[in-house]
Amino acid sequence: MKISKIFAGMSALAMAATMAMSASAATTFPIENGPTDDWGNAFPKWTNAEGKEVDDFIDAKSLTAGTALDVKVDFNWADVGVTNGYCLIGPAFANGWAKFATTDGYVSNIGKKSELTQDEETGKYKDADGNEYDYVMQDDGFIVTGIQECTSVSFTLSADCVDAMIANANAENGWDGIIFQISGVQVTGVELSQDGVKLNSQMTTGDDTSSSNSSNDSGNSSNTSSNSSSSSSSSSSSSSSSKSSSSSKTNTTNTNTTKTSSTAATSSKASDDTNASTGATAGIALAGLALAGAAAVVSKRK
Repeated sequence: MKISKIFAGMSALAMAATMAMSASAATTFPIENGPTDDWGNAFPKWTNAEGKEVDDFIDAKSLTAGTALDVKVDFNWADVGVTNGYCLIGPAFANGWAKFATTDGYVSNIGKKSELTQDEETGKYKDADGNEYDYVMQDDGFIVTGIQECTSVSFTLSADCVDAMIANANAENGWDGIIFQISGVQVTGVELSQDGVKLNSQMTTGDDTSSSNSSNDSGNSSNTSSNSSSSSSSSSSSSSSSKSSSSSKTNTTNTNTTKTSSTAATSSKASDDTNASTGATAGIALAGLALAGAAAVVSKRK
């Protein structure tokens, strides 16, 4: 065998190994003592350089452009969620709190409530093929579950969605990213499929303590999730339309605890950071819609 062919083979193997490693890269954000306030942000607040207490968020400036993002959110049920019989998690633009799922094509790999029927006895949702879902996405962009054994949800944000956030963040006086508006839960951690992602608090303070690791289990990086989310979405993962994303399978570990930063204005375009409460106010205004949708979860089971 010619030496050139040997080197070519070695080069191909090295390239394949590099691709496998990059595919398995992920970032995790463990959250200790996270907020439980209804309609608030899942990330704890932090104090910025101006001495203001502001919401934290996943900073879009640290995301990878042109690449879809798999997201897994772990949580515990808060007392209000147990009392109400359901809980809600709304993945949204940090700048404005508009829900990603309200834009067509931005969210996938999760069942849509409007396309499913709910089992009145179990509270699970079923599609036409009989596949069951522990949690589903409402039309208002909130993920809802009435299954108290469900303690994590997963979904995928499209490359277009990621690029929209990055464009907002890099505009003049712009910023954007990801927040999770909650009701009835306390989020304990967030896992992303991209490597090197930072919270706004980490970006702002220059905290270089990495919350990223590359998984050694590269074979499970693409679209498997049933292992890490089985307790929360075992029935969801039985269907390809509701399988948890690749991020829910990556075996990353991290002892970083999260702090927090700001939210404001609109998600459709970047805005200056002049009113950190604007986003939260907009989010609360949308909460009534989520309540109306979630109430059906309970009423059907009574």
